[in-house]
Amino acid sequence: FKSGKIWFGYIMNYAWNGPNKYAGLSLAWSNSEEKVFFGEIYNQDKQLGIATPNSNTGSSYTLDNGSGKDYIIVGYYDWENGVAKVKAYAVGSQAVPAEEPGSWDATLYKSSNDVGWVNTVWLSAGAGASDGTPGNTYFDEVRISTNWAGIVQIAPSKPADPANATATVDGHEMVRLAWTKNGAGSDVMVLHKTSAITTGPTDGTGYAVGNTIDGATVIYRGAATALEHVVTPGSANVYKFYSVNSVNYYSTGIGASATMGTYLANEWVNPFSYTNDTAFSASMKGGQGFGANYWAANSGTWRARTNNAVATTDVPRFFDMTGYPPMAGNLAWVENPGNGSSATADRSLATPIDSGTFYVAFMMAYQYAGGVNKWAGLSLTDGSGNEVAFFGKGHGANWNTLAAAGDNKTFWSDFDFLPYSASTVNVYMVVGKYDFSTKQLQTKAWNLAGNTFPDTEPTSWDATGTLGNGINQIARIRLNAGSSDSGNTIGRVFFDEIRYATNWAGLVAVKCPTWAGSNMFNNAAWTAPTTSWLGDSESYVFQSYPPGPGQRGSIEFDWARNNTFSTVKDLPWLKNENNNTYWSNRVQSTSAGVFTSRFVA
Repeated sequence: FKSGKIWFGYIMNYAWNGPNKYAGLSLAWSNSEEKVFFGEIYNQDKQLGIATPNSNTGSSYTLDNGSGKDYIIVGYYDWENGVAKVKAYAVGSQAVPAEEPGSWDATLYKSSNDVGWVNTVWLSAGAGASDGTPGNTYFDEVRISTNWAGIVQIAPSKPADPANATATVDGHEMVRLAWTKNGAGSDVMVLHKTSAITTGPTDGTGYAVGNTIDGATVIYRGAATALEHVVTPGSANVYKFYSVNSVNYYSTGIGASATMGTYLANEWVNPFSYTNDTAFSASMKGGQGFGANYWAANSGTWRARTNNAVATTDVPRFFDMTGYPPMAGNLAWVENPGNGSSATADRSLATPIDSGTFYVAFMMAYQYAGGVNKWAGLSLTDGSGNEVAFFGKGHGANWNTLAAAGDNKTFWSDFDFLPYSASTVNVYMVVGKYDFSTKQLQTKAWNLAGNTFPDTEPTSWDATGTLGNGINQIARIRLNAGSSDSGNTIGRVFFDEIRYATNWAGLVAVKCPTWAGSNMFNNAAWTAPTTSWLGDSESYVFQSYPPGPGQRGSIEFDWARNNTFSTVKDLPWLKNENNNTYWSNRVQSTSAGVFTSRFVA
């Protein structure tokens, strides 16, 4: 043996007690080098313990001597953890359990480098030169194995299943798994596959995270009762949960499943669907609109974190804002960068934007106000990482004010952007906007509590300014927090649900409408294909689902009859008050002999 565990068991009886006597079993190399001794140890009287050539440890267990004082002594040495353990049972009054004991009489840590190879067991008894003798010493039933079952020679029983296994969808990229352990408190192993799991684990075989069983991957093994699992949008996910005991026997298993949704085509979002406490690294991709680019921490300690169930003065709680897409996954945070220090982390967009209008929205909270020259918010950079704009708590003499900044200018607002350490409700939604044609920079913020995200772009902003040189390109998003005051710090800063778009509707992830129900034609359901000519009727009704902000219906006219449909007339939508499931519009038409108009939504 040189790895894993070597288990032993033996029966022993010795005649005479006294200090500096010993009797027991040793693990050794050939007949020349003793490695670890287990039994009645030298320097003690009638004491069970473990000894090596240069260390020993005793226990509170007494190994009495004399006729009828027989003991079963069991234990192991573990190379991986560098530890030896021993336990004794009095024959006739103490039963050896069918499964590995949960506690041991003595434990001694000894490096695997010191123990090295073991290929022999010694049985030995003796005493110091002037310390007498242990007398006749008897040994029986010496057993060696790689597991507890091999020592006791009892086939292990399969543990009972865990209970209450659930797989809850959280956004499009995270499944939250939960379960309850069985009555024995057995560890749990979780398998994952994108199709049915038909083959379970093999009893007696140990599996580690990353191992596969007939295409199913082990994603967890341990004592916890919950797991965050990051998956692919649109994927089907099948899970099976098994209880596992100390000798790697598995329960029958119980299942759960979750099917993920997908992002809309016009939805560019980073929901931070990363496992709790994961450091920013090349694995932190996901979302949509960022391609294969990942979060890179330039400075500071950045990690993902599960949203708090209850806010504290150290950690805020984020919550959904009415009118804004629901939160998903986890959030991002940076540990306190310290007085006079800063922290940033970047993620590049899938494609840089250099024209039109750019919008960005994000949730955030920061810990400390007080002092001057602190900042916390989101920056935009060019492809070289040069900061071109900033939105958030501004840097400068204002202690806690929302600002937009760019081109070495800061545009202050009247909005109080307060720290969550002052009140746990101080968690905010911030929107920034840049117009490439006018060079105008704008920002607006709302407290998440009690406010609604508007379904159309605001007519007024909290801060507005025009940049002299303008911005040539927006290529990256940067999380940015710090203090230039050597006597103050911004503290912890938290971010979530970053979305960017080239129009306001893109921020609220408007879903393009689809036809619902039957279109009414002459007061009857019209069943012809949707691409067919509707005829010359003067009245028919279109229905669109889902109703929501940003939707519109229009008639496009082709007066020139050249298939350009260049004239557009917006139509009002009327809410279906009966079931609140769709919006409708009644349209009249007359025959022109050729296609001159079409309905679009």
